[in-house]
Amino acid sequence: TRETKDGYLQRKVQDTRITRHDYVGIHHLVWRMHGRSIPAGHALVFRDGNNRNFDINNLELVSRADLMRRNTVHRLPKELAQLVQLRGALMRQINKHQGAPKQ
Repeated sequence: TRETKDGYLQRKVQDTRITRHDYVGIHHLVWRMHGRSIPAGHALVFRDGNNRNFDINNLELVSRADLMRRNTVHRLPKELAQLVQLRGALMRQINKHQGAPKQ
């Protein structure tokens, strides 16, 4: 078991020597264990926001479009949304002057 930089727990399920293919999110394993699949264009999210609560009733399948609407900066308070946008502009300028690759 390992933790991603975003705080999700993953479990190693195979050994192909291609690390990203060897690990699967534990919440995905729980979802599959209950006979459910994740169709293309969908994401598995935690209803309560706690990515350590793997109860099947806490997992929800949403479309990527719905997930984008849920996570959009426009849902933040106006002042915080402005700060997020300002930080992005600042990081782009820093990267441009340092010659960093675009993300």
